[in-house]
Amino acid sequence: MTELAELVLWSGLPMAAAWFLYLLADRIFSVTKHLTKRTTFFSERKAAFQLAIPFAFILLFGAVCLLCGLPKQLYYAVCGAFVGLDYGLAAEIMRNEQ
Repeated sequence: MTELAELVLWSGLPMAAAWFLYLLADRIFSVTKHLTKRTTFFSERKAAFQLAIPFAFILLFGAVCLLCGLPKQLYYAVCGAFVGLDYGLAAEIMRNEQ
């Protein structure tokens, strides 16, 4: 049970923080509009962007952490922050399409 609580703490909080900070920054600077105007990849392939990129990052960063002997808390925090940033961007892309 402590492993599950540790996972939620070390990945859930950075994910929520990254998502919140991206949404806050996007409302101020409208980053997503400029990003989707310059690169159509994000708006055309939303599912690939939302699923494949975090999956690849989690696998590659997991391999790096295993090979370098980095602590699992760092792995959880970095992966959680990356997934939160990715989902924040995907949510803004979908919101801007309406």
